[in-house]
Amino acid sequence: HAIAAHAGESFGLYHTVALIESNTTQTMTKRDTRFHEGSLNLKVLQSGIFGPKTNVTVDFYVSEIGPEEGTDDEIALLRENLQRGAILKIWKENGMQPDDIGFVGDIDENFTRDFLL
Repeated sequence: HAIAAHAGESFGLYHTVALIESNTTQTMTKRDTRFHEGSLNLKVLQSGIFGPKTNVTVDFYVSEIGPEEGTDDEIALLRENLQRGAILKIWKENGMQPDDIGFVGDIDENFTRDFLL
């Protein structure tokens, strides 16, 4: 499981984990959200799996971008930029300062613990 692997490798190292869940896949296929308020999935994310002091926040990106907004590549870049903006907002809300280090990536993309230390 990608989330568990990432949490284990980075356990106790992050101040904040900001996850953005979308209602569509990258191919614009509709999908149900899994980490909504009260869900078991959200409870697991916020159970301390990233560390006892790590804030875990899930926000949602609801895609209403249609084909009229551009090519598939342009739409993908727009969605990615909007989602990254949401991550920055969460970081700021959790006290991130200009000299802090942030890592933006898919949950299945992570550094080894040795590199992070």
